[in-house]
Amino acid sequence: MSLLKQYSLTQVTVIACLSLILAACGGGGSGTPDAPPPVIIPADTTPNTFSFDAIENAERNTQVSSNQISINGIDSATNISISGGEYSINGGYFSSSESTINNNDTITLRVMTSADFATQVSVTLNIGGVSGSFSVTTKELPPPTNTTLNVYFNNTYSINGVSSFERSKYITLHASHTENDWFNVGENESDDLITDFVETYDVYFGRDTGGMAWQLGLLPEDPNRLGFIDKAAASNEAGNVRWSYNNGPSPRRDKQIQHEDRNRDMIVAAQLHPYWPDGAVTRSGWSFSTEDSLQTPFGTATGEYMGTFLAEYFNRGQADSLGQPKPVYVEVINEPLYELVSTATNPESITKIFEFHNTVAKQIRQTTFQGSLVNQDLKIGGYTAAFPDFEKDNFQRWRKRDQHFIDIAGENMDFLSIHLYDFPIFGSQQMYRSGANAEATFDMLETYSNIRLGHTLPFVISEYGAQTHNLNNSPWSPRKDWLNMRSTNTLLFSFINRPHLIDKTIPFIPVKAEWGRRSETVPYPTRLMRQKFEAAGESGEQWVYSEQVKFYDLWKNVNGERLYSTSSDLDIQHAVYVDGSNAYIVINNLELESDVIDINIVDLNPAMITTVNVRHLYAINDAPILSEQIHGNIPQSIEIGAFGTAVIEVELSQSLLPENNTSNKKYYSGDYLQAITANSTLQFDINNVDLSPQGQGILRLSLGRDHNLSLSPVLSFNAHTLAINPDYRGIEQNQGASGRASFYGTLEIPVPNEWIESENVIKLSFPDSGGYVASITFEYISNVPSQ
Repeated sequence: MSLLKQYSLTQVTVIACLSLILAACGGGGSGTPDAPPPVIIPADTTPNTFSFDAIENAERNTQVSSNQISINGIDSATNISISGGEYSINGGYFSSSESTINNNDTITLRVMTSADFATQVSVTLNIGGVSGSFSVTTKELPPPTNTTLNVYFNNTYSINGVSSFERSKYITLHASHTENDWFNVGENESDDLITDFVETYDVYFGRDTGGMAWQLGLLPEDPNRLGFIDKAAASNEAGNVRWSYNNGPSPRRDKQIQHEDRNRDMIVAAQLHPYWPDGAVTRSGWSFSTEDSLQTPFGTATGEYMGTFLAEYFNRGQADSLGQPKPVYVEVINEPLYELVSTATNPESITKIFEFHNTVAKQIRQTTFQGSLVNQDLKIGGYTAAFPDFEKDNFQRWRKRDQHFIDIAGENMDFLSIHLYDFPIFGSQQMYRSGANAEATFDMLETYSNIRLGHTLPFVISEYGAQTHNLNNSPWSPRKDWLNMRSTNTLLFSFINRPHLIDKTIPFIPVKAEWGRRSETVPYPTRLMRQKFEAAGESGEQWVYSEQVKFYDLWKNVNGERLYSTSSDLDIQHAVYVDGSNAYIVINNLELESDVIDINIVDLNPAMITTVNVRHLYAINDAPILSEQIHGNIPQSIEIGAFGTAVIEVELSQSLLPENNTSNKKYYSGDYLQAITANSTLQFDINNVDLSPQGQGILRLSLGRDHNLSLSPVLSFNAHTLAINPDYRGIEQNQGASGRASFYGTLEIPVPNEWIESENVIKLSFPDSGGYVASITFEYISNVPSQ
């Protein structure tokens, strides 16, 4: 390498002259002159300039590698660092750590593309102070194409043997028929509010979390068993309660009895205080026993009261003429881990909380009345999780909580109870369960209970909807109601697609919720009713419906047996039902933008259609609107607003009797929660599949990974390579770093019938390490109709 690169011409000339002078100056002595000092040339660590070819039109959310280049112009090992991606030297492993590189080494860069269309990401490489960039731009947003919805009117559709839409399971209210809100809290605009609501909109009651605590507050402590109820006093009070239900003052008495059929599969839940024995006192001034021994395990006193309440405070059967219908479902305690663990200064043992569930369940089941067991028909469950964020802390939240609960208490539970909420405005974040996240949450619970217990435990969703944190300290607004209603609709579709596993679902919509009002201007954020003065342009204190009633108005007639339907877009949820001479096409849009749906009707004679009523719930500027239009035929296309829902109600001239049945059966792998290591193959088996000549498979791959990691593994099904569309249900979870902390969701991948066998092997590998395959399940649809 020429010295001229390191030194100027003048510097070289000076060095040469000094050398000649020193050689000529011999001096007068006879000694040999000193040799000139050596010239030290510093190592050259500055490479020639370099660059990488930019890439356009790349796929979203995928890893893309650059062209390979050689590094020249250095004569010593030189520092290398990278920002925004990874590099590979001489074809070795990709890395983002600092290292060194030598002359003539080759280098390749790699970067994860954006999850958005037409968006550039860049990675910058620095070698010895010289930088070069590699940029990748994702493809343009494709021109809009309409989603196609196919409706097969001659094919019923059953999921694991269930095809009916049970309104008492899905169209419910977080209230009972005996609540004061219907009768004694302020003046209602309606003269008969409870009748007007439940009969107009065909709604069923769902959950009571206050009645049991109210009755407890009336009971004294047993003087001979401190920390336990006085059972004689409880029996006496239970008789009064049962008698008052049938003989109390009218018209409340008559209205309660009139609507008690809508209250026959109620959920009763214990709140944390005073049921968790920690010294919290009842209204009578005593607290449950904290004893924990072999003879009296922790929670025995709580379970004894709950068992007594359920055995004696309700109607006791056909021979009993007194008392309201007995509840069917019992949640041992409502959201216990939030206060006892997550926000506690001194957290309780999670194991102790779950063993408490076992003790309470045992006490309830062994309760006797007049010598006979009387609570054996109750269904008991838990742990009523407030925030089932399984993927948190690299799935340690799942291991320490939900898996642990099934391990400890699963055998004693009749159902798993959870609460599912979207968080559309949580500080600067917007985090959604609707869509892929809810699917992954269910699939993981189903898979593990099937592995651990030999069967899938059913679910009770005793609260769901949206939490509107940023608005909670502001007055009532239509926006609050819209944010909750749109989540209620989207989550409901995850439930109706599991009819064999869902026992009960309750949107968290209380009646008036005055117990939660902070002031005159800051009411509880979600309510069925509001006072007139709370809306702009209105005055007066009468109670009227809030915007929440539009959810019930939208679904008011939907009923019947499900028909088979398909959509070309995962973000368009759909279900079709037929009830005699009425059909209901329900469509929900999970997207942030409106979408046009082309409706393809199969096997229905248009002459049978007499009237079509289209109800569409959407929002303008976050104000909910429920429109209604009458048509003479099913529209060929319909535009559904962002997060909107439509019900197309079709009146037919005669009852529809489908001739064929399409069925969906779900299968589970024996493995789950497998850690992902780059280029390492994971294997899952799906066995005992019942095959059909006209079948279709859907592989459900649930992943928990950081947002910068791939959702596109190399995937094979019985040695056939499956193409993966990294799209998933619901909006993009990252939301530009303002969404969920990491991805947790289900990818749904079609599998051709000819590849499916009775025993199936699924293999997959990822190009990068990190995260987990949470679960793999498989839906097999038999007797799929041809279009």
